[in-house]
Amino acid sequence: MPYHVPAKFKQVESGQGALSKAASNIAKAIAIMMMLMHHLFSTRSRIAANGHGQDVSFYPFDAGQVLVFSQCLKACVAVFVFITAYGIYKSITAKHDPAEGDAGFAGVAMRYSCGHVVKLLINFWAVYIPFALLGFAVSDHTVLTVYGGEGVFNGFLYFLIDFLGLADMFGTPTLNDTWWYMSLAILLIFLLPACTLLARKVGGVVLFGIVLILPPLAGFDTISSVWTYLPTAACGMAFAQYDLFSKLDFGAKKPWHYALLFVACAVLMLAVIRARRIDELVFALNVVGACLVCQMARILEKVPGLTVALQFVGRHSMNIFLLHTFIYSYYFGQFIYSFGHFLLIFAVLLAVSLLCSIVLEQLKRLTGYNRLRDRAVASVEQAIRG
Repeated sequence: MPYHVPAKFKQVESGQGALSKAASNIAKAIAIMMMLMHHLFSTRSRIAANGHGQDVSFYPFDAGQVLVFSQCLKACVAVFVFITAYGIYKSITAKHDPAEGDAGFAGVAMRYSCGHVVKLLINFWAVYIPFALLGFAVSDHTVLTVYGGEGVFNGFLYFLIDFLGLADMFGTPTLNDTWWYMSLAILLIFLLPACTLLARKVGGVVLFGIVLILPPLAGFDTISSVWTYLPTAACGMAFAQYDLFSKLDFGAKKPWHYALLFVACAVLMLAVIRARRIDELVFALNVVGACLVCQMARILEKVPGLTVALQFVGRHSMNIFLLHTFIYSYYFGQFIYSFGHFLLIFAVLLAVSLLCSIVLEQLKRLTGYNRLRDRAVASVEQAIRG
């Protein structure tokens, strides 16, 4: 029997407080910009290595202030986890016919997980292949130098594992250190559908409480493992299940209400970013940070011109995530950091990464790559359906 949830946490499938597609893209845009700042300026050694010793101006701030701020912006990962969990819950529950029971739910979940992983990997390969080839022309960072050194067999095995997005899971060499998230994303795509069923059985709030309290009590690693982000994922599912974003509006109706709410969220987000320096609090603060970013995205959705620009960046966030490290670090770091001021460096990296993503998407469209991807996904789902 499903867990009886209180009336204030009544399950809903959609509502005024839902995280819309537009707001999701805006949140992704905010998160990817946080990621770029984090990667560009998190340590002095990274700036020196990637910038080939070039000086960087942080005016009007102190260099230490920008570095500390950038270090804490790794909270961006939690935003992507939250949105993924929110979307998985909404997608699977929408496709499941309650009359089919748990067995029918398991079938829907398996089709969704396998199809989604296939889509993720095919999109990943669209970045992997051209940038791996580019390495031979512009850098000594190539598939040969990354995977080689331990014989042909091991080299091919390392390549295959990385090509499937699993290098971080197996602890093998990767062409791009930023791709550690691929292993987490694939794991979550298979894990969260089961969590969705559990949430509908016991209640998303109860599930969130379990994954928030149990890991530290059990002595699990809550700093650098799936346990770091599982509470954020469970929170995203609870928000989807109970339409909790509507409660974060606090009755706001007028533009100035939303302006004050946005400022409050931004101030709280700065506090979360600062407190995130305490390792033991990271897994809990990730939850708060993800909720705040998504709430700010819901408010920014109401600003016409801004929402168009941010949604555009958000739609390209996956590609930017996959390729930006090649640009600022492996291949063109000297060029990116040559712009001198940290804000200009950030803007150039964002612009170049976005441009690369636009070109990639146009090539995928012109070559029929996306159609082949969609057919592959449909074939996998059909094969599982039997």
